[in-house]
Amino acid sequence: MHVHCYGAIAAGALIPVILYVLKYKTRAPMYVIVPPVESVGQRTLSYRQMPRLNGPELRGMLFDLVVFLLDYRFFRHIIIKQFRTLLRLDEFRLRKLPEPPTHLPFIPYEGPAASNDDPPVDISWIRDLSAESPYAKGRISCLQLHKAFKSGKVSPSEVAETVIANIEKLRARKPDCNIITQSDYQSIRQAAEESSARYRSGQELSLLDGVPVAVKDTFHMKGYHLTIGTAFKGDEASATDENIVLRLKKAGVVIIGVTSCQELGLGATGCSVNAKNFACRNSVDTAHYAGGSSGGSAAAVGSGLCPLAVGTDGGGSIRIPASFNGLVGLKPTFARMAMDVDQLALVQPGPLCWTVADALVAYCAMSGPSLCDSNVYGGLKPPKLQFSDEFHSLFTESKLPAKFRVGIDRSFIKSCTSDYLVDETLAIAQKLASDPDVQLVDVDIPELLEMSQAFSILFACEVIHHGTWGDLEAHKSEYSNSVLPPAEVGRSLSNSEYILACQQRTRAIRFMKLLFQQVDVLLLPSTGALPPVIHPNDRKCGVSALATDFEIARFTSLANVTGLPAISVPVMSHPPAECGERKFPASVQLLSAWWREDLLLLAGRAVERLRGDHSPKYELNFPAQV
Repeated sequence: MHVHCYGAIAAGALIPVILYVLKYKTRAPMYVIVPPVESVGQRTLSYRQMPRLNGPELRGMLFDLVVFLLDYRFFRHIIIKQFRTLLRLDEFRLRKLPEPPTHLPFIPYEGPAASNDDPPVDISWIRDLSAESPYAKGRISCLQLHKAFKSGKVSPSEVAETVIANIEKLRARKPDCNIITQSDYQSIRQAAEESSARYRSGQELSLLDGVPVAVKDTFHMKGYHLTIGTAFKGDEASATDENIVLRLKKAGVVIIGVTSCQELGLGATGCSVNAKNFACRNSVDTAHYAGGSSGGSAAAVGSGLCPLAVGTDGGGSIRIPASFNGLVGLKPTFARMAMDVDQLALVQPGPLCWTVADALVAYCAMSGPSLCDSNVYGGLKPPKLQFSDEFHSLFTESKLPAKFRVGIDRSFIKSCTSDYLVDETLAIAQKLASDPDVQLVDVDIPELLEMSQAFSILFACEVIHHGTWGDLEAHKSEYSNSVLPPAEVGRSLSNSEYILACQQRTRAIRFMKLLFQQVDVLLLPSTGALPPVIHPNDRKCGVSALATDFEIARFTSLANVTGLPAISVPVMSHPPAECGERKFPASVQLLSAWWREDLLLLAGRAVERLRGDHSPKYELNFPAQV
């Protein structure tokens, strides 16, 4: 009797709990109705900063276990839920936005559209500039090489032989720096000899003729295998070149090979572990990562192997490794440089190099509609590339236009995890403000948290799905551990979540249009953290460090979501330390309105003039006569 009594009491006690759970589970979600951008005042906007994620770093056996459990539906659901909670995606999905979705952040412009029949932009005046890098004394810039070729001090063929020897030197290093993954010495020598013949006859094609250039493993290049950092893609060599490679070859560059790429471009550290690939090492300190996902391209320039490399930027993948290795990295306006994979609305190709002048030369050579597919981006064409006479004189003198307005969001800048990077950014802002023609404007960027949440969804849908959809199951064992958890999160996203993220992109674009009515450029740190150390276990199993990736890319994703152009410029104002965070160069990032790369290049040139004259140490050298 007592048993029945206790059972009845227990059942009675559970009834309220069961009813509460049922009510909670069936309760309608509390949606947040958000007013349109045009109707809200500054005081009613959300200025919540991006939070610092507190997720664990998964390494070694623990990471292996998590990946193993992904094969089981129950555990997969729990793991995906944890990733979504960390990124606050369930909070984001409760927003009700009035704006229409924007898939491609292509912003209309005034003036003529670019055409493949347009003559090259005349920037021959740039030959008169000092070609030496103001940061890395003794490193060879593209303009220095051009002057040496033009004067006959050295030939492209002689430089090509030095590059080949340096590739072998890097490959012989233990541990391997993993910079160049593929190269064809015969094609290097042939292209260099053709360039040498053009210089002998006075018929060089451009300022880049004969310059050695490395290309990230995200482009089709004739004779090379496109693997995107994986162990199984690219069984057959590409039969043709895609647009960016064609444009560079038209300029006469010497392609020296393919640079390593973080697998599928996923991540900001540069860590990638599979049967054919490991992390690219930092050119400043090889115990650290080079940055992702264009780390190989950054390290190729940073190590002195070549003065110019090509990367792609889908969330900071040019600007982050450029910053980590003390380089200039330019991410142009969306669609300024055509990619032949037009599903990727976050990604733009761009150059990594030593100087802003070299970035200008590469920008002119790489910009324009696709030479391969006129229907890329739905047939949308960028505006015709042209520069004013004022740009010529200002760039030559490293000056800014009169009444130039530099915007700084102090609260956003101070959310950086590194006091060193915050101090360097604010110091550059004050140095710029010492020019009587420059005005510092304090701004507040709205909805940064919501923008970062939208970026996480857009990145998963547009990049992860493009890389893995259709072959994830077939090649699951060949992908590295680092790919599988984010791939599963991407597969868990619904169509409605993607549309909501595109709506948030529309809001972000409208906010930035309002901001660039107040300022000419926006100044931010390039990264939110410094290069992570390569852990001994990373080579075995890889690492899942979502919180680290998030902090590194804290300041870069805004330009990708909105399609804005951005440039990263190193600004180290103190001599590099032997240890600690100050052994790495700090960098600032400049953003401008769409299609206004001219303002970015002018501002970058001005920052370059202000930065410290401190040179890192390097091992590789070009011929002494250069």
